[in-house]
Amino acid sequence: MDLLTTLREIATRLPYATHAFFVCLSCLLLLRGLAPRFGLLDRPDARKQHDSLVPLVGGPALFASVALSIAVFVPHSITAVYVAIAFVVLVLGLLDDRYDLPAGFRITAQLTIAWLTVAYGGVEIHRVGNLIGFGIFELEGLIAIGFSMICIVGVINAYNMIDGLDGLSGGLALLSFTGIGILCALGDHDIGAKLAMIFAGGLLAFLCLNARVFSPRAQVFLGDSGSTLIGFSLAWFFISLTQSDSNAISPVVAGWLFGLPLVDTVSVMVRRVSNGKSPMTAGRDHLHHRLVDAGLPINRAVIIMCCMQVLLVGTGVLANPYPSLEPLLFIGFVVIVFVYHLTLLTVIEHLHQASELVAPTPPPAATATAGLQSTDSASHSDRAAKTTLANAGSVSAIPEEIE
Repeated sequence: MDLLTTLREIATRLPYATHAFFVCLSCLLLLRGLAPRFGLLDRPDARKQHDSLVPLVGGPALFASVALSIAVFVPHSITAVYVAIAFVVLVLGLLDDRYDLPAGFRITAQLTIAWLTVAYGGVEIHRVGNLIGFGIFELEGLIAIGFSMICIVGVINAYNMIDGLDGLSGGLALLSFTGIGILCALGDHDIGAKLAMIFAGGLLAFLCLNARVFSPRAQVFLGDSGSTLIGFSLAWFFISLTQSDSNAISPVVAGWLFGLPLVDTVSVMVRRVSNGKSPMTAGRDHLHHRLVDAGLPINRAVIIMCCMQVLLVGTGVLANPYPSLEPLLFIGFVVIVFVYHLTLLTVIEHLHQASELVAPTPPPAATATAGLQSTDSASHSDRAAKTTLANAGSVSAIPEEIE
């Protein structure tokens, strides 16, 4: 299928994205005003650098747009199961946003959700592709169930961890769903293409109020409800489309479509374990944290990471029609993770040094004022520090990683 035909296939499904866009945007505008009543507000604290209350309504709005669009355009028994389990994911995320649930409870609940997905959604990994050139590697029985549950929980938490800058999580997910939509259109997987376009439309509406494009600060956040909903939905898509008879997506290509969240999460967890820490410990060691801490503005850091995602997703889309490339793709992805892990700190250090070289030297008056401020009360110093961080370009929200 040539480029013109592909564009035509995508264009015929634009109404699904348009419907989801306007439903999501309407829900965001409505729920933004109701968020204080339900306590769904992200508050500045020691772990977060935004300086105002921000509604955590991205998850409910995205779910509403997807569920309603599915009911209108893709009514099917399997999509009904997806919506039902996705609602459980949403509720769990909302409870976490509101009450900050214990880590053990969250993991237990996510494992339960993963089991429901395997047992009632039939979303189970039986083959992982031709990884090293000796044939397709297959899984059976409890091993397949356990591996599927681990993958689902892993994808959910990877997206929860990457949700740390205005426009980042939504932008990366939009690129992943766009890649899925293209491959489903190329593979004549009509339901998959429709669902991907629905998600793309909803995410685009969310980015209108979350990315720093139309306003200097995010007006809404995804919250744990939104980031876990995106992660769960991607896991459902990846497993369903790689294990179906249509072979719309290669199992190895799914890793490329997932892209940067997978690469960064693996690197962070390996680094934490090597430092004697729990891999689920919260910290500012993800790529987006390091880019901002090195002095990059929020939008520039987001653009850099989205460009990296474009390269990963684009490679997956271009390579998917060629099954013989699976071993090369798998080895290539492992190499990327390895190089990323070894070189990240060096690259960030160079960025930090470069930002220090171009940073303007403060005038003597400002320096004297800063010296006077250091003698003030502790509460005043805290407020000054928060203001300085906000003026420098604050991070929208550091996700509540599992501690």
